[in-house]
Amino acid sequence: MFFMLNWQSSVKLRLSSIWEVLPAGVFKINTDAALNFRNNISGIGVAIRDCNGHVMASLCQHIGTAYQPQIAETLAILRCLKLAVETGLVPAVVESDALSVVNAITSKMVPNTEVGMVIHDILCILRNSNFISVKLLPRLANKVSHSLARLALGYVGEFV
Repeated sequence: MFFMLNWQSSVKLRLSSIWEVLPAGVFKINTDAALNFRNNISGIGVAIRDCNGHVMASLCQHIGTAYQPQIAETLAILRCLKLAVETGLVPAVVESDALSVVNAITSKMVPNTEVGMVIHDILCILRNSNFISVKLLPRLANKVSHSLARLALGYVGEFV
């Protein structure tokens, strides 16, 4: 019993140090991608939480191609934006652990590459919708969306 209480306390401490409280009515969206090059597949995971941390929507989407990591992460951000708009879960802060993608989006620099085409679409959605920011999230704090992305590798289709 003591061990369980201790474990729960330490988990709560770690989670509270990761969770950033948002104003009422603002949603937090975490997104990630997973890749399996051997089977040539990718997966996208999205978790949308309210300002209290309650999950309002989640998504796992199987993609029948193993994209390069930067492309997969960019597609994951694009899909999370579309999901938030489709479900009306905005205004929102988007978080991803993909440093190069977050930097490209926040700098509004659109490279002349495949990733650039997706970033252009992301910037259009951000400009025309009620999104507050796109931020870098430590990988350790992105476990839910990472787990959803890995789960998507084992299923065909999209589950919301």
